[in-house]
Amino acid sequence: MQKFIKAASIAFVALWFMSGCEKNTHQDNTSSKGYETKIFLSDPSEIFLSETPLDALPTWRLYKNLKPTLLLFSDRPAFAAVPQELITRAQKLVESASPQQLLDSTPFANFDPIFLPDMAIRSAILSEYFSQIVWIAPLPDGPPTELSLALMRNHMEEQGLLNQKEIADLKQTQFGFKGRIGDLPLSIMFTPTLSIDETCRYVIHFDMSFFVANYKNEVKTPIYNSIHDFFIQLRSLNISNYATTLSRSNLGNGIPLRFRGIGADIARMIKEPLILDSEIPRSWKIKSQIFYLENFFQPEEIYQLATELTRIDPKDPSSHYELYRAKRLNKLPYNGALESAIENDSIYATEFLILAENAKDPEQTVNFLLNASKHLPSDPVIQLRLAHALIDANDHEKAKKLINSLKRMKWSHIYFPEVISSLEKLQDL
Repeated sequence: MQKFIKAASIAFVALWFMSGCEKNTHQDNTSSKGYETKIFLSDPSEIFLSETPLDALPTWRLYKNLKPTLLLFSDRPAFAAVPQELITRAQKLVESASPQQLLDSTPFANFDPIFLPDMAIRSAILSEYFSQIVWIAPLPDGPPTELSLALMRNHMEEQGLLNQKEIADLKQTQFGFKGRIGDLPLSIMFTPTLSIDETCRYVIHFDMSFFVANYKNEVKTPIYNSIHDFFIQLRSLNISNYATTLSRSNLGNGIPLRFRGIGADIARMIKEPLILDSEIPRSWKIKSQIFYLENFFQPEEIYQLATELTRIDPKDPSSHYELYRAKRLNKLPYNGALESAIENDSIYATEFLILAENAKDPEQTVNFLLNASKHLPSDPVIQLRLAHALIDANDHEKAKKLINSLKRMKWSHIYFPEVISSLEKLQDL
């Protein structure tokens, strides 16, 4: 829990040791006509839940002319650059596309994608959305003081987060690191502090990777208690905020699905901050208990709690997902529970991809992938996996039909450079 509490107070020193917040001519609570700021976690406010940081861009776009500071809480900052030859197409989408159109331009839904989800921040920078970026990373396992400039530069290079010039420009400060990303000032922080430049106006983005990176288990860092304490600390800073977005990041090999529902619960805390001063909802207590009991292998009690969870809110997909997990743990038929989760939220169909990896035979692998494809028909990677599975299951007729269909698609030479040759080799098997 202490790690969350410390992380809560990291953010707001950034402008204290930088050149200062870009001075905003609108200093009252209404920053511009139609653009009201709210005090984060004191005032009830809307939050946009996105699948990835990329489809949060349309919300950020609303405040482009105000040039707020982006306050980014993430373990996986979306700092990747758009390939040079795609920049023109990408910027057109950044300036006008809806969240779904942006998501449809990624490899999760397109054979010839324009973006990867982790290109969101640089895309926003190219379109001049923000005045500066403040990245609050989860605290490292060791003391922050042990994270030297050399180690930080190596990390940035290994992860592909900054280019060579940006890495060279990084400097260590009393509170973390500072430098530039694109044309904007960048602050990266770990050291706790309560300093904040109250003249700044923010757009806040949380990625679920931040919370997951700080979570160890329900014994050391009980999830809801930790988030509660984290938010209480944030509330004390009186942050003037235009908008809040949260990316759940479950697509691809991303955040485990069981944290998806917690993302929705975090959103509720932001919408209804009085919850922070009240007893937490029964459903949250149950989820926390389930997390806790998993440390001690209590399958029957977990099943009873998960069943109660679905009774409390039968339309909550995360409740049905917990029931699915509980049924698997108790070696009970689970298809109905998983389908109930998917019925209310198709992203839960990515669970079939995990089941396919652990299938007992090729035929079962095919069945799981067919289920995934039924609910997520536009995902090209699922189609490729299915083609391989059909070959392994000796269903060559269906494999040939699928492979021929895939070969007719326009595959990106940037993101899928080897696919056509791979399909041709697969067809010869």
